[in-house]
This record gives sequence, structure tokens and C-alpha cells, in this order.
Amino acid sequence: MQIHRAMWEQFTATFRRKTLLTVGVHLGEVSRLADRSGDLLLPLAPAEPTQGEQVASVVDLINRRFGSETIKHGVNLPHPGFFERG
Repeated sequence: MQIHRAMWEQFTATFRRKTLLTVGVHLGEVSRLADRSGDLLLPLAPAEPTQGEQVASVVDLINRRFGSETIKHGVNLPHPGFFERG
């Protein structure tokens, strides 16, 4: 958390008046599902996907078949206020 806070403070000091448009993520030491050992706290066998991983695979399949914008992750629309509802 200290590293994150220091990086964020450096970013805000450097780009104070600019809008953040994108964030990049680097994944390191990623292993194949088949190489993963079972989960200690969940009843999963080695290489068995979790429920979330199964859902992600289905979402990917649907998006490949019907277009990349068919199902979106993390879309958060603003809640309509009192006056917007009518």
C-alpha cells in the first residue's frame, strides 16, 4: 500500500490537470490452469476452474459469437435521481 500511495502521489503531482484515460496492467508469473494446484479452502481439484472462471469462459464465448460488446464487465451506470425518474 505504501508503494501504491507513493506512485499515486507522484502521478497526481505530475499530471494534476490532465484526465486519466487508461490504466495498463502487467501480469507476471502467470501459470496455466492445468498447472495450478487445488484450492485449500474450496472443494476444487487441481486444474478445475472456479465458478467465476467458468462464467468468464461463457462470457468470452458469447462475445466471440455475437460481438465483443454483447456482454460487458463492470458497466456502472449512474443511478437516476428523484427528478430523472419522473
